[in-house]
Amino acid sequence: MPSKEFHEKLIAKMQEQMGELMTPDEMRPIIAEAVQKAFFERRIELDQWRSIRTDLPPIFVEMMTQRLNEAVNAQVDAYLVANPTVLQDAVTKVIEEGLMSVVVRVFESRTSSALFTLGEALAKSQRELMQRGLLNP
Repeated sequence: MPSKEFHEKLIAKMQEQMGELMTPDEMRPIIAEAVQKAFFERRIELDQWRSIRTDLPPIFVEMMTQRLNEAVNAQVDAYLVANPTVLQDAVTKVIEEGLMSVVVRVFESRTSSALFTLGEALAKSQRELMQRGLLNP
């Protein structure tokens, strides 16, 4: 839950704007419910035509996820700066493996058409030989 200080500031701001319509004791449960809904309940977002719904996590979860991602990224960056060969070795490995797979794919694409044509020619020759009786099935 947000801090007590936050609640008190919110109450003070509302009193300043609303005067004495409500006492702090009357405002407390309303503010607690509003904070609960605003920060901790799942949200639904509609597109501009209000037809496609997107179910979103609570704002609190989104904020925590962002902060954790920033912290993890900072730690990963620090690790990679302290250990540059780890990244260099991984990049080299990916490039070598990737290069080999590219060579294989190019070879396959260049030869597949020729091999298909050869297979068709052999099958045709086989059928012709079988029709002439020169080859048994």
